[in-house]
Amino acid sequence: MDIKQKKNGLQKKNNNPVSFNYAKDDYLIRFKMPSNPGRIIVFGLLGIPVVSDFFPSAMSIIDDSENGLLAASEGGWYYALAKLLDSPEIRQKYSDNMQDKLRAKYDFNIQNKKIKQFLFTEILG
Repeated sequence: MDIKQKKNGLQKKNNNPVSFNYAKDDYLIRFKMPSNPGRIIVFGLLGIPVVSDFFPSAMSIIDDSENGLLAASEGGWYYALAKLLDSPEIRQKYSDNMQDKLRAKYDFNIQNKKIKQFLFTEILG
């Protein structure tokens, strides 16, 4: 599949405090998932639509076809990437939905509360 470069069509949300380079073109970047599954969170917060293999950490973040895509085979990857390339609306939907989920689940304040709760209940008792 010759992906060339496609107009990305991504739009910033009005209340999005995260700055992302909304250039005119999209690029596809592949990272080895076992090296750092946290990249899904970083890319998601930047508004970059994510396609991932079926790894437990990816599946806990990506709701397939809602905020990203999961792919398990060569054909699945082809389908997922083609779907993103063909539709700026889908890229925008995945971007918005992923940012909403990550802010609700992994926000700095939420994570601080969780670690404080853990420390006070499990460590300090």
